[in-house]
Amino acid sequence: MCAAALVVLLSNVAVAFSAVDTKNLVIKALPKEIEANLGVLNPNTFTVSGISAGACMAVQFQYAWSTIVKGAGIIASAPYQCSGGSLEGAELCLNAPELESASSLYTGLEINAAAGTIDPLSNVANQTIFLFSGVYDTVVPQTNMDNVYSMLEMAHASRVTKFFNYSAEHAWITDKYGNSCSSLGSPYINNCGLDFAHVFLKQAFHDMNQMWNDTMAPLLTNNFYTFDQTQFGASSSISMANTGYMYVPEQCKSATAKCHLHLNWHGCTQDANSLGMEYVLFTELNEWAESNNIVILYPQATANILQDNPNACFDWWGFVDSNYATKDGTQVDIFRQMITKFGGF
Repeated sequence: MCAAALVVLLSNVAVAFSAVDTKNLVIKALPKEIEANLGVLNPNTFTVSGISAGACMAVQFQYAWSTIVKGAGIIASAPYQCSGGSLEGAELCLNAPELESASSLYTGLEINAAAGTIDPLSNVANQTIFLFSGVYDTVVPQTNMDNVYSMLEMAHASRVTKFFNYSAEHAWITDKYGNSCSSLGSPYINNCGLDFAHVFLKQAFHDMNQMWNDTMAPLLTNNFYTFDQTQFGASSSISMANTGYMYVPEQCKSATAKCHLHLNWHGCTQDANSLGMEYVLFTELNEWAESNNIVILYPQATANILQDNPNACFDWWGFVDSNYATKDGTQVDIFRQMITKFGGF
């Protein structure tokens, strides 16, 4: 890792990343006065991102709620509904993606759109979409992301950028923190010399005609907060933790601030029970959020062996319910409630 050379501001004291105890870092609950100010977030600049199972959820959400999603950063996702609603289907999708037909999967999207269980596919045309797939990804082989891209082409997405030529294994991608680019292992954050958070958000803001500050802010751990996910219906019975996390930039703590909202989904085994705060802290999303007044939500999954989900994945194969990839999906609906609560739209 490159952690020794990096610094993070911990309660306004600069310390090395390697000195941050990510499993025991104390994060306070979101104060009521700050929560009250978050309802003024810009409804026209909402973006999402995710890695692995979290990327699958991001893909599901970008289609289901395409009316509000203006950009999506996708790292190592399976195509929409390729699991067919079963664990066996999910395993087949990941391990033999060449057997999947992007056109057949797209027909499923069209059926859902016609039924009104997802928003009109025409909205996807104007989303800013960044796709990353490592050449050496052994968990979600690149053919899966080829199919993701093909389906976006069928939806006439016109703002798609691909990073498919990096010698990367399966991980969230940064330019400062993590394992070596071609390594596979926890925390599934790899330093590949690419700040994915930066390039994606910067382009999304450009496409949304928003000002962008290209000076990376320091990471302020006292701007992280917890929030209660149970108020939205989260529970271990649907593989969701009681507590989620949020990053609120200094400027966004004021009711007069003009701020934006981003939602990021972690991958399997990247939840707080597994990693502590390591994933939430070190994706490089937070530093750019601080510079550009972006509130970030980090919902948290939890393991549930009874649902064949021992690794705290978000639901992309229907282990919670058969509507998992639509507006009616239990987890999808919970995330939509979070956006309404904290974003005001």
